[in-house]
Amino acid sequence: MIAVVFRHREYVMMKGYRLAWVFVLFCLLMVVAGCTAVPMPAAPAEDVNVLTDQETETGWAGVDPSGQSLTFWHQHRGDRAEALDALVAEFNATNEYGITMEALHQGDYGQIFSKMLTLLGTPDVPSLVIAYQYQAARMSSRTSTAPGSASRPTARSR
Repeated sequence: MIAVVFRHREYVMMKGYRLAWVFVLFCLLMVVAGCTAVPMPAAPAEDVNVLTDQETETGWAGVDPSGQSLTFWHQHRGDRAEALDALVAEFNATNEYGITMEALHQGDYGQIFSKMLTLLGTPDVPSLVIAYQYQAARMSSRTSTAPGSASRPTARSR
């Protein structure tokens, strides 16, 4: 009986030593990992398509948005659609230029995306459309101008 207890105690002590060594090695690994140099990304190159404040003022100086109408395709339903409709109604009632917006439910993201791909390059595209990033990128690559942006001045078109 004493031998069994002694061996069990010896086993527990060995297990404890192993755990202690694992803990020490883990801490040492964390210290070494924390001391390694992390490469910093290079400063991004200046985007040539970004307009300066002066270019923006000059580019929009002759634009009069009065009386324009916008169409916004969205996927919202229920309470979210009601909240969006309330925002659109407030915008239509309070904007100083008399711009009107119409928010239209066009199904889910996939349905909207399919409709947009069909209509790209035609005058039937909405002014604004909701999309995931990959969908927006694909739509952008399928047309020379983004939906509704044919008359907007950009760095490239100026």
